[in-house]
Amino acid sequence: MDSVGEFNCSVLRIIPAEEDNNVNSEAVLYPNPTTSDIFVAGVSGHLRYYIFSSTGKFMKKGSSLIEDQEELRLSLDGFPPATYLLVLEDESNNESRFKIVKK
Repeated sequence: MDSVGEFNCSVLRIIPAEEDNNVNSEAVLYPNPTTSDIFVAGVSGHLRYYIFSSTGKFMKKGSSLIEDQEELRLSLDGFPPATYLLVLEDESNNESRFKIVKK
């Protein structure tokens, strides 16, 4: 409740903790755990990515066009050591979720 007795609301998006891979069943995330960069192999097309902390805090987003045989490279420089959730979304809005451990 704020100072005038009104309530503020926030939208909360609940994401299951288990990995769910709908973008591409052959997607591979490595190295995991990592100290800086993470790579996603086995994906192609226009991908959007979102990284969240284990508490659900939004950390980073972006998009990339991945050609066949290329890998998506994500930098975790500046992120403190922790567990993160990577959400990949393809052009059809299919999502894949991966747990990332940053050392």
